[in-house]
Amino acid sequence: MFEMKNKKDEFYLLGQEVIEVIPDLRDPAGLGKFVHAASSLREKLQKQKKRIIGELGNCSEMGPLGPTIKFSTEQDVEMLLAGEPVENLTLPIQESYRSGLLRQLRAINAALPAAQERVRTYESNLIAEQASKIKSIDAVRSVFRDTIEAAENLLECLRTQEQLCTLLRKRGFKDPYGNGWWNFQPLEFAWLKGDIHRPSLEFYIESRSNSIGLDREKISS
Repeated sequence: MFEMKNKKDEFYLLGQEVIEVIPDLRDPAGLGKFVHAASSLREKLQKQKKRIIGELGNCSEMGPLGPTIKFSTEQDVEMLLAGEPVENLTLPIQESYRSGLLRQLRAINAALPAAQERVRTYESNLIAEQASKIKSIDAVRSVFRDTIEAAENLLECLRTQEQLCTLLRKRGFKDPYGNGWWNFQPLEFAWLKGDIHRPSLEFYIESRSNSIGLDREKISS
């Protein structure tokens, strides 16, 4: 069932085929490059926000504000999400430096939620797409199939053991102190019937088979 390799390897129980078919989504140059780019933009906006707040702290509250500021925060957000440097969001010379910083801060505050949502969306879509591909690979499915088969074998053994314990009790093997070796242990009973901490093995086998898309009737065939 298992191809034993050097136990010093982190994934020594996995076959080489399984290891090779799973892409590294954390590789900035790999499939996750769009996620990394979106994350970099978000981090850039966060750093710029911190810088702007610091600069605003050094601005005089009593400085001249100039004429009414005319700009669209929505347009500023679109520019930032398109990669426009926040420093380019400047104001006419007659408007104060402080007002320019306020414009930049408002734009960043409005852009950050969209930047965060972009990271979440890119990452979620990438994981869903690649997980769907990996799920269909026989070498990957066989790992889950082995686990389900082992669970089915354990379940059958537990049912056989339950019948033996019942037979012993019916043949007069009483256990007034609860120390009989033929009694079910709590973990064995939980595997067979389930308890408040875990479902039964039968429920696990069914749900795990469904999640990976395996026909339970064909697993042991």
